[in-house]
Amino acid sequence: MLGIQLIDTTIVRERHRPQPDYLDPGHFRAFSVTAVGDHDVTFKPVDKKESWSLSRDSLLPCLPFAAPDQAPARRSDRTQVARQLIFEESNQSEQQVALSRRLVQRAVADYFSSMPWRKTPLPDQHDRSTLLLTLLAQSDHGARLHRKAAANNLKELEAALRHAGTDINCPSAKSGITPLLWAAINRHWSVALTLLESGACVNAKGRHGDHFLSQVFTARLAQDIPEAQYRLLIYTVLLKQSELELVSQQGVETVFAFVWKNIIAQVDIALFEYLVDSIPGIKDQLKGHQVVERMMAVVISGHSDQPDVVAYLMGLRDSAGNQVLDMNHTLANGDTFLMLAVKCYQRQTVKLLLEDPVVVENINRVNDRRVFHYSAYTYACRDFSLTLMRMLEAKGATRIESALDSLGENKKAKVCDVCDSRTTKRSTGHVTFYRGAAK
Repeated sequence: MLGIQLIDTTIVRERHRPQPDYLDPGHFRAFSVTAVGDHDVTFKPVDKKESWSLSRDSLLPCLPFAAPDQAPARRSDRTQVARQLIFEESNQSEQQVALSRRLVQRAVADYFSSMPWRKTPLPDQHDRSTLLLTLLAQSDHGARLHRKAAANNLKELEAALRHAGTDINCPSAKSGITPLLWAAINRHWSVALTLLESGACVNAKGRHGDHFLSQVFTARLAQDIPEAQYRLLIYTVLLKQSELELVSQQGVETVFAFVWKNIIAQVDIALFEYLVDSIPGIKDQLKGHQVVERMMAVVISGHSDQPDVVAYLMGLRDSAGNQVLDMNHTLANGDTFLMLAVKCYQRQTVKLLLEDPVVVENINRVNDRRVFHYSAYTYACRDFSLTLMRMLEAKGATRIESALDSLGENKKAKVCDVCDSRTTKRSTGHVTFYRGAAK
């Protein structure tokens, strides 16, 4: 006896007449294969003594599993498929080649041991190995092998599986991690860049809620990614997937918004300038999302005065030649860029802002959202910044009554003559309100 096989008796009855008496109704029945010849197969039911012979070509499509004589062919197929995935002459190190060989042999062995018999006949030997490689790449074993190749920086194995037709975004059943996310977790940025250029999506989340872009910016802060690869990754993501929705801890937002939010938070002017110069039409998008205004606020409120960065942001022009930065933009607390620069005592930035005619035109603008309606000049007076006061006065800034008027008609503000003389220092503890509107 060569083995016990389950045969579809329904198909046998339809194809072979006259029918044997022991072919009882039913979908599958167990038969023991006793002999396999060149033209026929001899078998009998396990509960009967009579033997039965049928044509080999007509019987094999009825078998859900491979017949015993197919084992040598399957071993040959396994060797050929593994040979297509293993690169003897490789640019990778010996350790990577050995790891690649072990992973391939294990995946191919698992696949062929669990591969059901296919009723459609396979082509000739020349096309057979290519088709089997495609079937392996599209199976769960091939998806698992693809994730392991990306996680271990096995570039040639990953490329071979990708060209064979594997799902580039195949997630793990347990963790949900895709090959792209595995490459980012293990800091294999060249593999990640190849996957991105081939269509891998960045919005897949792992079991901890992290995604590819969060790994990239985390690696940037830890200096675990080269500058050139960092720029290419962000450039590729914005170029191909900027409108893709991304689920983060702050909620659902587009990839475009997430990327620029992190660039602004890190005040990465070098990457900002690289993306603006590299991506066509990006300036119009920046203007629509007020990215430059947010970057300007972060730069002005920084620890150091950066007039060169402020000048660069003020000089950006869109496709129509208009200024991208809105100089009349109001921050969330109601301050303008000039008020923020005065508050942060950024003298070079204040000087640069006062060269813009739009800023000078609105130099006496007040913040209506504060209890005391401060202007840029009032902020300078409050902090006893004589240098800034003179700079503002030279451009037409005047003392206003708004700070006193906000106290109400029944309340009188006591004005200190010492403070009004501009000679008092902070140690006096006096609060200065400049009375008298400009006439």
